Amino acid sequence: MATKAGAFLIYISSDYVFDGTSPPYREDSMPNPMNLYGKTKLEGERAVLKNHEGAVVLRVPVLYGDIEKISESAVTILFEKVQFSNKLANMDNWLQRFPTYVKDVASVCLQLTERKFEVRAIV
Repeated sequence: MATKAGAFLIYISSDYVFDGTSPPYREDSMPNPMNLYGKTKLEGERAVLKNHEGAVVLRVPVLYGDIEKISESAVTILFEKVQFSNKLANMDNWLQRFPTYVKDVASVCLQLTERKFEVRAIV
């Protein structure tokens, strides 16, 4: 539908399409999802790229930004677990995550869209 309408489609995906063994990942890194969420995100990526010519997949890791409550973000929920509690929290010491600011993601989406339409205007 987006292709027929001449719309530019950005599919927001996740770093969960990878197994977590070799971050940071590049756009040509081989996906290897380890859970259902990662598998369905990868299926979504493939469906979008197959059915929407010119679509872009943007894989973003853990997001953070303005929140109304601390439990809204994986970043702030971790902070809550270690900062405001004397209880032990189950966390690993090997997993690397790369928190990404939501306004940076929005800026990249805008830049991708502007580039897409600049290229069309030139052609």
